[in-house]
Amino acid sequence: MTLQSRLVTALLALLACPAVADEVRLPALALDPTGPVIALWRPSAPASGELQLDWTQGDGHLVERHRITLAEPQAEIAIRIDLRRARAPVNLITARFNPAGSDVETQAEARFFVRPAPGWTQYQVILWQDAPASAMPVLHRLGITGTKLFRPLSQAGRDGAEQRLAAGLRWYTENLATDFYAPYHRWMPGRSVTWLFDQTKARHRRNPDDLTVFHRQPSLSDPVWLGTVETRLTEIARAQAPYRPLFHNLADESGIADLAAAWDFDLSPSSLEGMRVWLKERHGSLAALNRAWETAFPTWEAVTPALTRDALRSEAAVPSWMEFKAWMDVVFARAVRAGTNAIHRGDPEALAALEGAQAPGWGGYDYGQLAPAVDAMEIYDMGNAIEIARSLNPKLRVLVTCFGVDAAEQHHLWRVWLLGAQGTIIWDEDGSVAGPDGQPGPRGALFAPIWREQTGALGAQLLEAQPAPGQVAILYSQASFRMTWLLDRRPGGDAWVERDAEAEGADNPWRAATRRAARALAGLGAQTRWITPEALLAGELTRDGTRVLVLPHSIALSNEEVAAVRGFAEAGGLILADVPPGERDALGRPRNAAPFSDLIASRRLRLPASLQAKEAPPGEMAALLAEAGAHPPLALLDATGRPAANLNIRLFRSGGMTIAGIQRQEGAEGERLMELRLPERLWVRSLRDGAPAVFTDRLVLQLGPIEPVLLALSAAPLPAPTLSGPARAALGDLVTFRLGLDGPASAAAHVARLEVFGPTGQVVPAASGTVRVPPGGSLWHLPLAPGDVPGHWQVRVTDVVSGRAAVATLEVR
Repeated sequence: MTLQSRLVTALLALLACPAVADEVRLPALALDPTGPVIALWRPSAPASGELQLDWTQGDGHLVERHRITLAEPQAEIAIRIDLRRARAPVNLITARFNPAGSDVETQAEARFFVRPAPGWTQYQVILWQDAPASAMPVLHRLGITGTKLFRPLSQAGRDGAEQRLAAGLRWYTENLATDFYAPYHRWMPGRSVTWLFDQTKARHRRNPDDLTVFHRQPSLSDPVWLGTVETRLTEIARAQAPYRPLFHNLADESGIADLAAAWDFDLSPSSLEGMRVWLKERHGSLAALNRAWETAFPTWEAVTPALTRDALRSEAAVPSWMEFKAWMDVVFARAVRAGTNAIHRGDPEALAALEGAQAPGWGGYDYGQLAPAVDAMEIYDMGNAIEIARSLNPKLRVLVTCFGVDAAEQHHLWRVWLLGAQGTIIWDEDGSVAGPDGQPGPRGALFAPIWREQTGALGAQLLEAQPAPGQVAILYSQASFRMTWLLDRRPGGDAWVERDAEAEGADNPWRAATRRAARALAGLGAQTRWITPEALLAGELTRDGTRVLVLPHSIALSNEEVAAVRGFAEAGGLILADVPPGERDALGRPRNAAPFSDLIASRRLRLPASLQAKEAPPGEMAALLAEAGAHPPLALLDATGRPAANLNIRLFRSGGMTIAGIQRQEGAEGERLMELRLPERLWVRSLRDGAPAVFTDRLVLQLGPIEPVLLALSAAPLPAPTLSGPARAALGDLVTFRLGLDGPASAAAHVARLEVFGPTGQVVPAASGTVRVPPGGSLWHLPLAPGDVPGHWQVRVTDVVSGRAAVATLEVR
């Protein structure tokens, strides 16, 4: 074909097509199902005729149909569609137009997605490994609510997002800035995840005097890198905002070096420059710094910190080393906060997160700094990290990881739920949770009942509650961790450089004392919270009724901290510790005299066995709490009438109601009976077994080795739900019901399980789910589709707190 003939053919084809096709426009691709929106239909040219606009779900079921006669030529028609009628995440608007005087029908389509509700409305169970698109819709049967999403800005990422939307799954965006936050623990093809850290350590072995080996690549203080990462994160958050992902994960298993490995990062110029500014703020003058460090730097530009090898050999180097390590925790948290702020700039609703968080220790894992720097965090259950992080940032969304395969993992999933975890990320490398078809494997079958309960109405009710306030505080002293580590390493000298992240995760006296304190107190129902040195100095203990302060291996305390602790004791508070605290100051300098010897002599400071021994009967700690006037709101007694041992008791408050979660410690066997005693008669209901509430001050409980008992405790009767609405409706109607309570609300908001039954008696899953009922009640809408079956319908709402139900019937014609 000649060039001329090709041009003629192309011109004829162009003339045969309309210049502009009909179109349907919606306000956005992803829409909130909260009320009406306007769909605009625009013909290729103004025309009269017959227009039919259909709204269908992704599976083809009709939701609404609009027929409009255009008597006069129209350039645009606005059609109101009520998104409260949506029962599926994927929807299609199809406009068919028959112009007057023409037999040719034109057609236009617009697809839209229904956005999930804002906020963290249910416990999330997230499958990390990718599932085929065909398997995604059946993951719900396991209680799985979401997945991860790689490369969200790529075409594959956009396709993956739409596949998840179509299946009704949430997601989070994964590993957005691992190159910055986790360069020394990062997966790359053909390499180990620690290859860069291994290479760095090898360089150090070859030349220990080469200090450039302690330049982090990239530096967390590098303004160019920070700007690049922030721009990337903002762009991703902005692009993902319409879909409302669960969170944006900055990095997985991040750290200053490899996870929580100890290393003398970061001596790069940008880091030292930032540290000098920070030191000026802390010390005020160079002379003050030189006095604190026992140094003689002539200028601020000359200030450089001591390294670990120096601090191991000389007490004189310890203060400089201690502040250097504190600076690195600060700069890591600042870098994380910069990433969080960048996510918020792209989407103010979005949550920024870290995954794979380590035990408190090295690597930037000073939770006093790190916990407030993000919105969500997946935390490995080590070193009381979950309790500490959530206590230091009550707004933090905590997720945990499911790696295990047995009853111990079942116990773990329940235990972390009672610690306040709000999600689980499942590691399923071998497909034992869900196969390629989405069907359950052996792990899936084992854990699915737990996940379904946690993601259901009971889990949503627990999300409405907050940890109950208590009268016991535990000091979180990162300075004491650093000093403990240094003292432990001194016998080994320079061997510390060969230690890896796993070695740094091992137990030490600081972690052991923390764990023993938390375990002993939780076993008695004494609600604890961790406080930072800053909170201690701000007088927090004197404002909130704290009666007991625990100092777990708190060997390094500033003069100001010592004064605050003494003030607490002088005001009548009781102090508990495993060793005499504060024998060094916060910079690690030994004190000439023990600062609390008089408090030990006067018994205002005790060194109980509960904080020193691996196992200790609960009676000692119970007596100490009673002596201090710290009275837990319940007691669990064994057959002898003494405090029951090896329990984990967690209390939550919601409105005027307390929820008590009671679980046996890991490793228990068989069933065990114990008696619950309350200080007064209360309405008590077991939330998991369906039993009605009783008014009592004592109750016999039977606990198995794995699952917890959850009790609602209320001074007022637990109200029943109410449900009212029309008795009749027609197919295509949006039927409004009012949900309420028949008495004063027990909780800040009640959560109910709502089930819709069609004429066949089967549940209509798309119309059923979990609803929140605030004290003043709420409206709930049942969308009846034109293709639904007419007949006798029923709506049943069951309140989680009272266990009682209300039923409404509806004749649909």
